[in-house]
Amino acid sequence: SVVLADKNVGIEAARYVWEAGHRDIGIIYSRNYRPKILRKEGSLFFLSNTGSPLSNDRVFGIEGQLSGRKVYREIRAIVDRVAKLPSVFICSSDDEALILMYILRKKGVKIPDDVSIISYDNSEASQFSYPGLTTINHPSEYMGELAASMLLNKINNPGIRIDSRTTIDSYVVKRDSVKVV
Repeated sequence: SVVLADKNVGIEAARYVWEAGHRDIGIIYSRNYRPKILRKEGSLFFLSNTGSPLSNDRVFGIEGQLSGRKVYREIRAIVDRVAKLPSVFICSSDDEALILMYILRKKGVKIPDDVSIISYDNSEASQFSYPGLTTINHPSEYMGELAASMLLNKINNPGIRIDSRTTIDSYVVKRDSVKVV
């Protein structure tokens, strides 16, 4: 298998916003999808090691692997019930982040001046959002090529038992949705 080092990229997202000066951090993650849970855990791990662990009222789990309408309703409910928005949200995917940006803009919240946002995937949509979405790259094409190569190797060498798990680290794609404070 070829997988993203989801806990490590969670650490990188939290490190990035921490180094940008954010201390009031919120996390929105899909509680029904293991990679996104690992991303959240990585961010929480990093923040707990800074001596500033997040309180539970800043960590929001959603059923994020469902329809866009359901995700929209859940994120809107989060924004509506939070008395004071954090200075930054870490979202477990670009789709969640883009929905959050849309909801916040409709409420008159300026991104990144009022609330910053970082996410994961580096989807095509993240490149065209306004402001440009800061995101962790998910090299899916490279990962697919690597998996195909591993499969071809197995096909060409049927007598050799190969059990392999390749974990890919990634990096922050810096755009305009995170303000340095």
